[in-house]
Amino acid sequence: MVLANFLILSQIAGHVILAILSLLVIIPMSMNLNEFNHHCILFATGNWREDDGLFEVRWPSAGFCKFPIFTGYFVLIVSILQIYKFGRLTHKNEEGGFLGLFIDVLLGIFMTMFGIISAIMVTLGFIVWCSDMTERFPSCDMAAGQNITDQSQNIDTSGFYFEMGTSQYIVTEHKLIILVS
Repeated sequence: MVLANFLILSQIAGHVILAILSLLVIIPMSMNLNEFNHHCILFATGNWREDDGLFEVRWPSAGFCKFPIFTGYFVLIVSILQIYKFGRLTHKNEEGGFLGLFIDVLLGIFMTMFGIISAIMVTLGFIVWCSDMTERFPSCDMAAGQNITDQSQNIDTSGFYFEMGTSQYIVTEHKLIILVS
């Protein structure tokens, strides 16, 4: 019985960590969408204009940013529900039934798939954006805070490197912790 309690408590701890990491994906990705006037920089391409030195962006679908945000919300909700479920099982000193375990496995599979897809999207999309930024700047982080587009687009580039770097790191960590829990 002690081993069962230890396993349940470790699952609770894993889901608490997942809930916190979910917020660390949702917040920076949402901030980035807001700062770029609801345009997603993942997989955005373009050309640097010779006359004024500004970047003429070809914006991709906002879905490239919205899917990792959706994944973050999905993992957050599942984690909160699992924390409640495992906490209740621990409090009542019971074990879950077959149906509950089956649902846990299905949710784990979905969270893992969504996490892997999100990690690939954020990583590859950020690489595409940064490759265009390094045509003008020595590194991608040097473009943060620079006026790279027309003022009419109402885009704030001050935090994009930190926000996307954080999201990229956390989304990669998500899938590792999901596999453990």
